[in-house]
Amino acid sequence: MKKLFFASEKLCLSLWVGAAWMTGAVVAPVTFQVLANQRALAGTLAGKLFSVISYAGLVVTAIMAISILLRLHSAIFRSLRFYLIVTMGTLLAINQFVLHPMIAAARQQSATAQTLAQQSFATLHQLASIGYVSACIIGFALMIDRLRCNTA
Repeated sequence: MKKLFFASEKLCLSLWVGAAWMTGAVVAPVTFQVLANQRALAGTLAGKLFSVISYAGLVVTAIMAISILLRLHSAIFRSLRFYLIVTMGTLLAINQFVLHPMIAAARQQSATAQTLAQQSFATLHQLASIGYVSACIIGFALMIDRLRCNTA
């Protein structure tokens, strides 16, 4: 049973990493290109896509945390992998539950052409982008490590 769980961890992580990179590098830019004259709609669609990817990433993070706990028990706190998993989950949670609502509020305010709200939107968007890319990089590193060896 554990073997199946560990194999599903690899599969889930690999699928999430691929979906996250595809969403950020291909789908979102293409959405803005196709809907160039409807930027608000493109932004709404991209926001929904990133939200789905973030929730999926949080599920994958939970699966990885359970997996490493089953493998290492009390030695979990000496594992770099554990801290990378926690960091990835924290970045995704901050993006989803803190920055995403703030971006949505700033976006609504900036629609009324308030310069301060537009600056706030841009800053929050940059922070969310940094968090998202960082989580993707950590996920990729965890995936490569997981595929390279079968140890925790």
